[in-house]
Amino acid sequence: MRYFLKLACLVLMPVLCHAATAQASLNGSFPVIASYNLEKAKVTLPDDFQGQFNLLFLTFESEQQKDADSWTPVVKNAEASRPALHHYLLPVYGKENFLYRWWINSSLRSSLPENEQRKTTIPLYLNRLNFMKSLKIDSDKEITVLLVDKHGRVLWREMGELNDAKRLSLEAALVSAGKTEH
Repeated sequence: MRYFLKLACLVLMPVLCHAATAQASLNGSFPVIASYNLEKAKVTLPDDFQGQFNLLFLTFESEQQKDADSWTPVVKNAEASRPALHHYLLPVYGKENFLYRWWINSSLRSSLPENEQRKTTIPLYLNRLNFMKSLKIDSDKEITVLLVDKHGRVLWREMGELNDAKRLSLEAALVSAGKTEH
C-alpha cells in the first residue's frame, strides 16, 4: 500500500506542479522590480507586498487616476474585513532619466497627504512593454487592477473604472482567495 502511495505521488506531483505553473503563466506573474515608494523607502516587488493578497492598481497615464479612485470605497471595505489584503497604486512609466523621475515623484508626493497613501504608492520606471507582457496586459489605455498573492502570482484581473459587475467579480475572487489562504 505504501509503495502504491509513493508511486502515485511520484506520478501525480509533476502533473499538479505543471498545472499550477500553467495557471500562473496564463494569468501572468508580477516581475521582480526594485523601486521606491513616495515615502522614499526602497522596495523590491513582489517580495515587499505586505499582504497575503494584494490588490494592485496599475495606471499608465495620469488621467487614469480617476478610474483608480472609483475603486477606493470597495477597497477600503475589503481591507477592513480582510486583514490579509493590502492595496497599492503603481503608476507605470517608461525608463526615464533621474531628473524626470525626481520631478514626477515630487509631483505625486505633493498631491498626497503624509500617510499610508505615500507608502502604498510606488511609481515604477521600467520597460513598459516587457512589464505588460509579463503580466499579460494587452493595453495601457485603461487602468489594470490585479489581485496577486504574496508571491506575485495573478489570481484575478480587471480593467477600467469600477462598476457593479467588476465589484461582484472582485468580491468573488476575494472569497475564493480566502478559501485557499488556509
